[in-house]
Amino acid sequence: MNRQGPRSARYFLDAANSLRTPRELAHRLLDLQRALTGINPIAASQCTVSRLKNDVLFLIAETGMTAAKLKQSAPSLLAGLHRDGHVPEVTRIEVRVRPRDDAAPLPKRAVLNGEGLSHLEQYAANLDDVPLKTALRVLIERQRRGR
Repeated sequence: MNRQGPRSARYFLDAANSLRTPRELAHRLLDLQRALTGINPIAASQCTVSRLKNDVLFLIAETGMTAAKLKQSAPSLLAGLHRDGHVPEVTRIEVRVRPRDDAAPLPKRAVLNGEGLSHLEQYAANLDDVPLKTALRVLIERQRRGR
């Protein structure tokens, strides 16, 4: 009976061909993050390498202000990556802002009931101000269609 000892997780990851490509991609992205840290530690601490697709390196910033700063420094970051031989195929760096999970939901659309609409119609009928009268009629019509 041939009994083998315990195997490491790396053994199984190396044995599974289906996991090889995603693992190599993850290592490549980590290497690029480390390379950015070597080129500009401050910029690298404010972003995460997201993906590498069609000769474009995508970085994710935490805030819009950070993204704006990174966009300004993208040419020097790209030059540094080319100089160090990390990504000769990359032609540009694109910076995006990480979507917030706690973003406020959109406000609910205000809806007028039938009584409110009839009051607005009466008010609009007695108006002399043509632009206001037109605006109220548009509002009333939209409210009626939206029901």
